[in-house]
Amino acid sequence: SYYDFEGTAYTSNADLSVNVSASNDISQVTLVRYEFEPAVAVPGEPITVRISVSNTGNRAASRVLLRVAGEDSLLLAGPQGDSFPLGDIAPGEGLTAELPMIVNPAAEAGPQTQPVTLSYSQNGETSETTTSMTIMVARVIRPEPLILLEDYDFGEEVETLRPGDRFTLSMTLKNVGQGDAPDVLVTFG
Repeated sequence: SYYDFEGTAYTSNADLSVNVSASNDISQVTLVRYEFEPAVAVPGEPITVRISVSNTGNRAASRVLLRVAGEDSLLLAGPQGDSFPLGDIAPGEGLTAELPMIVNPAAEAGPQTQPVTLSYSQNGETSETTTSMTIMVARVIRPEPLILLEDYDFGEEVETLRPGDRFTLSMTLKNVGQGDAPDVLVTFG
């Protein structure tokens, strides 16, 4: 409805077309960043993993759970285990968590990968994403014992030993290595 400059009223109808696009409401929780304290992992020692996750979807992700584990895992469960509940994450939001872990004593030196699984619920269904982190593992040189025979004596009264002779053997063993050598056992044969 409208009026012209003289005040005459007019009415007209028109059909308009509108394009409607479908929108999928989904959650998408992803690992954004991670760092380690200490930066270089030492086998058998504790390590703190600072991890940041974000919901890049357009729907809230509920009951987000982060699990740091896998077959032949590099990081072992610390005092709080290997699964960490992160709660709900709104769309476009993120959070950072500190995870106390222990480096596997059998970890090989150099850059190693650790699997990480993020699971969350959306519309009553559980979604799961698996990714990984790369950890630099230090080369550890463990001190080892090294036992050497420093001196031996089988008595002054015996010049040459023959089969069946009885004698007393005195030996001096010395640990020239850098590690302790508890419960040393000497075997003759």
